[in-house]
Amino acid sequence: MALKLPHFIKIPEHNRFDYKPIYYDKRKEELETKINRFKEIKELSDKHEFKPEIKGKFRTHTKLITKKQKQAANLRLAVIIIFTAIIMYLIIQKADIINKMLNVLISG
Repeated sequence: MALKLPHFIKIPEHNRFDYKPIYYDKRKEELETKINRFKEIKELSDKHEFKPEIKGKFRTHTKLITKKQKQAANLRLAVIIIFTAIIMYLIIQKADIINKMLNVLISG
């Protein structure tokens, strides 16, 4: 055994590293984020704080049609029907004139 002499300078010991190699798996990360997101949604739906966006959309949209919009649509329809009736009446009244014009063109 060697006799140890006192040291005036402290010699550092070797450093020990706790190194763990990192492996990045993109698919696994995406899967974990999706799972976490769905867990959060499930927790919120269990607490009745979360409502799906699609449920009842059509029903709520149809309720948004106001009374003024309905009246405007009905008025527009009435104007179209009246206009069509007037055109048909004029065609029927002038049918004999149109018939005479066609006879002149055909025999002419």
